[in-house]
Amino acid sequence: LINPGNPLEMIGVGTFAKPGTYVSLYDAAKTPAETLRLADADDKRLAKQLSGRKVKKVIGVYSGKLREGAALVWQKKYTNRITPYGACSRFSNSGGTYTLKHDSSRNANVPVGFIRTGKINCNTRKKLGFSIMANGFNTGKAYVTLRLWSGANRYYEGVRTIGCGQWHHLYVNLKKWKYRKNITRMDIVVSSEGGGWAGDASISIRSIGTRK
Repeated sequence: LINPGNPLEMIGVGTFAKPGTYVSLYDAAKTPAETLRLADADDKRLAKQLSGRKVKKVIGVYSGKLREGAALVWQKKYTNRITPYGACSRFSNSGGTYTLKHDSSRNANVPVGFIRTGKINCNTRKKLGFSIMANGFNTGKAYVTLRLWSGANRYYEGVRTIGCGQWHHLYVNLKKWKYRKNITRMDIVVSSEGGGWAGDASISIRSIGTRK
């Protein structure tokens, strides 16, 4: 069955056919076409298919604040098990400072960053943070996203814009996030804030840890 129409429109009128559905050309060639549309039917059917309730069952997102402050003394450190993410051309670790160089051959919209795997428990030490420095952004600013995963379907997210050329000490307070005692992955993703990347752009992080 080949239908050039909009798939979402087909859902709206209740005529969506799953891939692999076949009909006979002999039976369909001279069949008159007819579409029955009821008032608000499109909106109601589409809302039923794409309801927020169903989406929440697939993934749960908690949006929080990524704050900046003075360098904190972490009671428990997690600066290990770190790998690069995204448009990275070179990656290194020098005494616990992880640095990646942006791959200038990649699309400027592709972010870069770090992934830390392994469990983090913030049940008693609810503040989790890290230090980060960005260089080589044409606007002089970088957009930082911290994403803390608890399993595959739940994550906490905080974002912040930072200036380039100096260390920034960022942290989140997870006291309101009920999955804080079972963080399974930590993503630190950096993207350009509008002006693109310079040829020597790089990101460095260090001092990942938790405290009360």
